[in-house]
Amino acid sequence: VAQRAHIAIPFNNYITGSCAFTHKAGVHSKAVMQNPAAYEVLDPADFGVERRIELAHRLTGWNAMKQRCQDLGVQISDDQLKVATVMIKDLSDERTIGLEELDKI
Repeated sequence: VAQRAHIAIPFNNYITGSCAFTHKAGVHSKAVMQNPAAYEVLDPADFGVERRIELAHRLTGWNAMKQRCQDLGVQISDDQLKVATVMIKDLSDERTIGLEELDKI
C-alpha cells in the first residue's frame, strides 16, 4: 500500500520497517531463537516480514554464531566458535563486515 501511495516507510517503523523483528544482542538473540514469543508478541509472518538475527557487529553472541554455523552445516567446537565470535566483534568495531566475510572467519 505504501509503495502504491509513494510513501516511504521509516526504517524504524515498529511493525513494517526494515529493522522490525531484527535482533542483535547476544542474550536477546538467544531468547528469540529459543522462543520467539519471549520478545515478539506479534508474528513477523503476519506482516509479510522475516525475523532476522544480526551477526556481524559488536553485540553479537556466540549462540547466534553457533546457529549460523549449524545453518551452513559447519562443524566447530564451542571454544573455536567463541574465539571466532570475539574476532568478529573486534573486527566489527573497525569496519562493516559482510555476511560472506563473516562466514569465512
